[in-house]
Amino acid sequence: MKTVYWMIAVFAAAAAILLLIAYGRPPSVSEATADFCTDVNTYARALVELRAIDENSTVEELQAATANASASLEAVQASATELSEARLAAVEASQQELQSLVTSIPNDATLSQATAQLRLATLNALADVVEVMTSTCQVDLGNGATTFDQR
Repeated sequence: MKTVYWMIAVFAAAAAILLLIAYGRPPSVSEATADFCTDVNTYARALVELRAIDENSTVEELQAATANASASLEAVQASATELSEARLAAVEASQQELQSLVTSIPNDATLSQATAQLRLATLNALADVVEVMTSTCQVDLGNGATTFDQR
């Protein structure tokens, strides 16, 4: 019976470690961007639904649409924080790689000997910065955003 408890404990510990590995790592910039864009689209659709409320709607429909928009905005705020952290982590990692390369150049080396490596490391760091600066979302609101009368 003791062996069964030990086996259960080992499996539980293994599962806990796997969960920590899977959920404990920060998301990449592309993963965080995808989450953020999904949340922004959800919020935009919630606003379109709220805009569809008219004199024929019930108070319950208005309250539900407002609650949906508020919850969607909270998700946008959370994913924006996560995206910001992922972007900063990517830029910091690039800077650390660049710094490591520079410090690995021997003191007696000439800069011409290190130029190719330095250019590549600088280019990689710059590419990470450009990715951070240019990530955008595709927004798909359907026809709802433009088919209602302007009020």
